[in-house]
Amino acid sequence: MLEWCEQFETGDAELDRQHRLMVAYVNRIDMIARNGHMTSEDFAYLKHFVEFLEDFFEQHFREEEACLLRHECPVYPVARNMHQDFIAFHRRFLERLNQERMHLGLIHDLKEFCTLWIKDHFTKTDSQLKHCLAAARQAEGKN
Repeated sequence: MLEWCEQFETGDAELDRQHRLMVAYVNRIDMIARNGHMTSEDFAYLKHFVEFLEDFFEQHFREEEACLLRHECPVYPVARNMHQDFIAFHRRFLERLNQERMHLGLIHDLKEFCTLWIKDHFTKTDSQLKHCLAAARQAEGKN
């Protein structure tokens, strides 16, 4: 289970809201993986999550990258690469899903990748936005 922590915060209320939503989705997948079997409700949720990922992350990554650029955050290239890694994983996951159908091993792989990616991405790149936003606010206060 992922727990929201201060290290995940970006300082941007909307991005933090979206990040909290990601954590909630991954935690639900974790519960399904730990349960050891899938109910029809679990299956419907997972189907929704896989569809959600594509639209949500496309929009979220675009907004996050724009925010990083707007505030001249030096971690932009790293964040962009991590976003591309996630998109590539999602494509591979969809291919596996089409070949293998939904099963617990696949769900476990999805949960593991998302959990590790979120921890790594939020703490290494997204949290750096907090410093860039603080510097921008300070500069605005001086003008």
